[in-house]
Amino acid sequence: MPPETIDIINSGDRLWYVKIDDGKLTEGWDKIVHAHNIEDNFILLFGFVGHLQFDLYVFNTEGCEVKYQWSSALPIHNLNAPIGWDAEMAMHNSNDAVTLTAYSPRLFRASSHFMRCAILLTYTDLQRLRLPQYLKALCNQHNRREFTLISKSRRWTVEYSNGFSVGVGWKSFVHAHDLSTYHTLVINSYVHIELHIMVFDPNNYERIYSWY
Repeated sequence: MPPETIDIINSGDRLWYVKIDDGKLTEGWDKIVHAHNIEDNFILLFGFVGHLQFDLYVFNTEGCEVKYQWSSALPIHNLNAPIGWDAEMAMHNSNDAVTLTAYSPRLFRASSHFMRCAILLTYTDLQRLRLPQYLKALCNQHNRREFTLISKSRRWTVEYSNGFSVGVGWKSFVHAHDLSTYHTLVINSYVHIELHIMVFDPNNYERIYSWY
């Protein structure tokens, strides 16, 4: 990675320029933390867009995505921008960059949904998954005793009982995805109780399966 490399962080229709130093986000990162009110034990999801550009998604301590007043469309700011802090800042200040749109990561970028959540799996979750409060409320609201987990082209019907996903459907989902403790599930709810799932390993990389 070239010296004085910059990272473009998209959040809704806003973007931030952050300097990368020795693999760490440095100058400019404090502005993102302040703007998003990021606290200890929040989960941050970075979706790679291209050319050192990332979409940022913030999840609170309950695993629910935090919504901001600017959380709407997600533009890409000049996909072919030159690398280098001074060059990027000059481009930004000139205000003549091209805005493009894209859909990355899958199912996230520019997609409509009721709510997203992130769950860091524990040993107990592998036996029966505890659901975030909003999903419990959704199941109770529709008087549902089961819901559908969707992983790309595959679906699992999972039983719901007292705030947990249980039964053969959940065990089959765990086995198919080879889930273990410290894997993270990111869940998108779209239509009622249809939940689209993304799986991230303990190193926070998305896991890709044979049916993708």
